[in-house]
Amino acid sequence: MTAVGTHGEQQQLRPDAARISRGGERGASAVELAIVLSILLLFVFGTIQFGIAFNRNQGLQASAREGARVASVGGYQSDIKARVQQAQSLFDPNDILVRIEYSKDNGQNYSGQNGGTICDDGNNSNKCTSTTAPSPCGVAGVANLIRVTATVPGSLNKYGIIIPLWGNAQITFSADGVFRCEESN
Repeated sequence: MTAVGTHGEQQQLRPDAARISRGGERGASAVELAIVLSILLLFVFGTIQFGIAFNRNQGLQASAREGARVASVGGYQSDIKARVQQAQSLFDPNDILVRIEYSKDNGQNYSGQNGGTICDDGNNSNKCTSTTAPSPCGVAGVANLIRVTATVPGSLNKYGIIIPLWGNAQITFSADGVFRCEESN
């Protein structure tokens, strides 16, 4: 192989010189592939993990609505909590904390003289387990609002987002269901 030098003279090239320069480019391609592939995997696994988290949140929302529906027709605390736990399938039922509240002013206040907390699993002294206390609608009154909140604390470290090359994120899932009381016991 010959090449023309800078002053017009011909120079003899080694036969493997072209192959050596292409080999360096092949190494650069491998590095570029590793960078692009790692970013692509980050996006793919991130999309999957955020999809799972969204699905869990939607399931918890549906279960909170189911609990509020049971409350609106005169269900007791234990019935409401059991329905919230049974209506979802993406969490361990024992990990779900339930809070039941009422409002007498169309949802503007869930505390004070126009509302209040009936039970709260996050509060050790007022768990939602009673089968004998008046139903939430019995306390709130017919035509008033009952709100059931289902929460899965992020501190459990069981349901977070795990993305390779990025890390882990704890998520507290929480959802409300609100219904108007139709009957009371």
